Amino acid sequence: REVLIRGSVKGTQVTPDISVFYSNKFYYTGDSTSNKWNKVYGVWTNSLRYGFYLVYDVNDYPTEDDLKKMIEDESTIYYYVLFTPAEYSLDLPAITTYDEQTYFASNAADVKPRMIARCKVSKALDYIREGLIGYYTGRGRSNTDENKNILPDLSGNGNDLENKNFAYTPESGYGDGYIQYDGVDDFSMLPTDKNFKSGVKTQMFVFSDNSMNPETANIYNGGIVVEKYFVILNNQINANADYEQVYLNGTDVKTTGFNINGSTEINTIVISKIKYTEEFNKNFNISTILNAAIYCLKQRVHDVLLYDRILTEEEIQHNYKVSCQYNGEDINGKAEETTASGENGFIIYNSLPGIFKELTVYGKSIQDGTPTPENPIPINSVGDTPLIITISNGTETQQINFGDIKLSSVGTVYDELVFDNSIGKWKVIQRIGVLDNIPEMGTLFKDATYTDKQLFRFQFKTSAPENFCATGQTLSNIFITATGSAMDKQPLNSCWSQYARENVHYIYFNVPLEYDTVEKAISYLGENYEIHYPLYSPIETELDFESPKTFSGEVTVTTNQETVHPYMTARIAVGEKLTLPADPLAIYIAGKQTTGDNTFKDYSGNGNDIPLFNIAHSAESGFFQGALHLDGVDDTGRLPLESFNPAITAETSFFLSGKVNEIGIKYFSYLRTKDSVSTALSRLSPANTGDFIAYYPLALTGNPDVNLLNTYRLTYNNNNMLDQLLSPANKTYYNLAGFLQGESQVELGRLDYRYLIIYPRNLTKEEQEIVLKYIKQGIYEL
Repeated sequence: REVLIRGSVKGTQVTPDISVFYSNKFYYTGDSTSNKWNKVYGVWTNSLRYGFYLVYDVNDYPTEDDLKKMIEDESTIYYYVLFTPAEYSLDLPAITTYDEQTYFASNAADVKPRMIARCKVSKALDYIREGLIGYYTGRGRSNTDENKNILPDLSGNGNDLENKNFAYTPESGYGDGYIQYDGVDDFSMLPTDKNFKSGVKTQMFVFSDNSMNPETANIYNGGIVVEKYFVILNNQINANADYEQVYLNGTDVKTTGFNINGSTEINTIVISKIKYTEEFNKNFNISTILNAAIYCLKQRVHDVLLYDRILTEEEIQHNYKVSCQYNGEDINGKAEETTASGENGFIIYNSLPGIFKELTVYGKSIQDGTPTPENPIPINSVGDTPLIITISNGTETQQINFGDIKLSSVGTVYDELVFDNSIGKWKVIQRIGVLDNIPEMGTLFKDATYTDKQLFRFQFKTSAPENFCATGQTLSNIFITATGSAMDKQPLNSCWSQYARENVHYIYFNVPLEYDTVEKAISYLGENYEIHYPLYSPIETELDFESPKTFSGEVTVTTNQETVHPYMTARIAVGEKLTLPADPLAIYIAGKQTTGDNTFKDYSGNGNDIPLFNIAHSAESGFFQGALHLDGVDDTGRLPLESFNPAITAETSFFLSGKVNEIGIKYFSYLRTKDSVSTALSRLSPANTGDFIAYYPLALTGNPDVNLLNTYRLTYNNNNMLDQLLSPANKTYYNLAGFLQGESQVELGRLDYRYLIIYPRNLTKEEQEIVLKYIKQGIYEL
C-alpha cells in the first residue's frame, strides 16, 4: 500500500530538493518515476513541501492507527535538507597550530568527516612544478559546474581531459574533493587530437575506495597504452615490474609491488618508466585504458599528475606530503607506536594528540647515611611530596596530582603507578610494606643470643595476610640492611625479612647484648621506627585519576619530585617513530635488560655483547630501572677489541649517556691494554657528577668537552697513540669502567650507563641530532 503523509516542519522550511531525503526505517526509492515497489518500506517525494509517500506492507499494519504509531514513534527519524541553512556559534577553544607539523583529526570511527582548514605557514606546500605537464584534481569541482564535462589541466599546459558517460550524481561525478568513477562506463580521456609533446615519464595517482568485481579482470586505474603498457592494472603492480620507479605512499615498493584492491584509504602511487618513453605522449586515461568502457574501474580519484621527467626520491616524498595535506590521510593508520623512558621524565618527539597507551612510574627509596636507633636516617621515597606529573608541548598542558600516593623500593623490589589504556585506568601496584607498629601488626619474640648481640624475631599476625613479607632485604630508618638470612653472621643493628612457610612470615633484627627481653628490645627501637620490607603478594588498587594525554609535536613529561627522582616508562603513538642511523657497530640499551643479566647485550645484531664482572645484581650493582649501575668498587664490563665485529678503527665514533656518581681518578668508556703494557689510551674523564650525554669520534684530539648536555665538563682523553692503541699487537680492551691491571680493574668509577651506541664512522650533524633525540626520548625498544 502507498500512503501520502502530510505535515509541516517545525522551525524552518524544507528545500524543494528531494535528492537527499532519508529515514532510518524506510528505503529511499527516489522520485515518483522510480520503481518504488521494488522494496517494501520505501519513501519517495517530489517535494517535501507537500509531504511524502510511504510504501509499506499492509499485512504488517492493517489499520491506520497501527501505521500512525509506527510512523510517529520517536525512534523513527527522517533526514531532509533545510531550505535555509541554520548557523550557530559555539563557545569552544580556539584551534592552535604548532611548529613544523600539525595534525588535525577527529575521533569519528564509522563515518569520517571531510575537514578543510586554512592555516598560516612559513612556506606553503605545493606539488613539484618542474616538468609538470598534466595536473588534474577533484578539489573545487561540483556536479553543477558549467564546464563539468572538462577536467582542466592545472599545470598550465592546456592538456585538458574530457569526462565520458558521467551521470553527475554522487555515484558518478564530482564528490567532496574527488572524482567518483562508477566502474561501469565512466572515464576521463585526453582528446584524440591532442598529445603530451615532451612525453610522459612519471605518473602520480591519488586514489581511494578502489574496488573491482572479483569476476572481472583487466580493469585499469588509468595510464597510457601505445604498444607498451604504462598503467596500473587491477589496483596493483607486481614486484619488479618494468618500471624505473614504483612508490606507494612515499615508500619504494619496486621490489615488492603493491595491491590496494578494496582499500578505502587514500593512496598515493608513483610509477616511472625509462623504456620507450618517447612513445608515451597520447591516449591517456583515468579509470580505463584505450578510451574503452569495458576496462573501467570503480574508484575515487583525488589528484593525477604527469611529468616529462623522472622525479627524485626526495621529490616523490615531497609530493606525497603535499597529497596528505591536500587530500587528508588516516592519522590512526599512519601512527606508529614507540617507547620513552627517563629519570624524572622524558621528551616525546613527533607526538600525536591522544592518550598514552601506557605510562608507568616506578617506586624508589633512598637513604643518606648509616642509621641507628640513636641516629635515625629518614627514608626518602617518590611521593613524599605529593606526586604531580606534568605533560606539555608548550601550548597545551596537563597536570595530574596523585595526592598521598607513595612509591617505595627495597633492593630491586619496587611499587608501581601504572596507566593502562586498554582498560582506561590507573592503578597502583604496592610491593613494599612498612612495619611501624609491632603490637598491632604481630608479635615479637627473642630468637637467639649470640656472643655480641641478641636476635629478635617479629611474626606477622595470620589474620592480616596483606602485610605478609617475602624473603629479602629490608630498608629501615634505624637498622642497616642485612645481606643474608644467617643473622649470626650479620653485623649488629641489621635487619632481614623471611617467608618461612605458609602463614609464617618473619622480620629479624639484632640488637646489643644488654637488650635481652622483648620489653627492652621495644624500648631500644624507640617510637618512630620503620622497617620497609618486600610484600609476599603485591596489592593492586584501581585509582580514579584522569587519563594522561599526549599532544601534537614535542611533548615533555616531568614530575615535581626533587629529592627522589622516579624512573618512568611509556608507550605512545607518534606520527613518525625515531630510528637510529643505519649500520651501527653496536647498540647497548640498559632499559631493555633485566636484573640478573650478566652481559651488556648488543642489539645491533652484530653480536658484540660485553661480559660484565663482579655484578651483585642489586639496585646499586647491575641492571635496575633503565640503567646499568656500576658500583665503583669492582664492577665493570670489558671486551677485547679483536672481538668486535666489525672492527673498531680510527673512524669509529661513540655515543653514550648515563650518570656520573663520583669523581677522582675514575675513568670510563676506556680503551687500554692490560697491565699498562702500552701507554696508549682513550677514555672519558668527568669533572663533576650528574647526567651526561656524550658523543666523540675515536680520533678526536685536544682533550675536548664532549658532554652534549653542557651540565659539566666531560673530557675525552686521547693521547695521540691511536695507531698503537688499535694495533692487534697491543691487545687492547674496551672497558666500561677503569682498565685491567693484573686480575683487578683499576681507576674504576661509580656511574650508570643508559645507552652506549657505537658507529663504524663519524656521524654527520644530522645523524648526531637523531641519536641525541633517541636518547633524550629514552627509547628502549628498537
